[in-house]
Order: sequence, then structure tokens, then C-alpha cells
Amino acid sequence: EELVKTPGPTFLANGQLSNVDLALIPWAYRYYVFEHYRGEEYVIDTVEKYPQLKPYQIWYDHVMNLESVKRTLPDKDDYLEHIGK
Repeated sequence: EELVKTPGPTFLANGQLSNVDLALIPWAYRYYVFEHYRGEEYVIDTVEKYPQLKPYQIWYDHVMNLESVKRTLPDKDDYLEHIGK
């Protein structure tokens, strides 16, 4: 709900990253770990199936494609290996 209150894909206007975005990015990025260890019921389903997820998907796609964010995220396979130890 909060994402649709601002113009742009982030919690601040015009795509600017806020503290909220910065706090959520690591958690959103690592959600694939649940699917890996807990199964397909932890997959965030498609927007077609759950249209209420569209603001989340737009936000996720936007922030994950920012170079400043990409540089801070671990490789997914390396991360799975790291936490699996």
C-alpha cells in the first residue's frame, strides 16, 4: 500500500532510495533462500496470479537493477554455499 502513495517505484518520489528501501532490499533479495531450503510454497508468485503484488514487483525490479545496489549484493550461489555451512 505504501508504495503506491509516492510517484515512482520507491518509497520516496521519483525513484530515490529511502531508508525504507535500503532496509528492505537485503531481505527482498535473499527471499530466494526460502525457496531453496523450504520449497516452492515460498516462491513469491506472479503478478498475473496476484495483481496486488504489482507495486512490489515494480519496486523489486527497479531497485535490483540499480548499479549502486547490484554492487552490494552477494552472488546467489556463493551466498547459498555460505549459509549452508
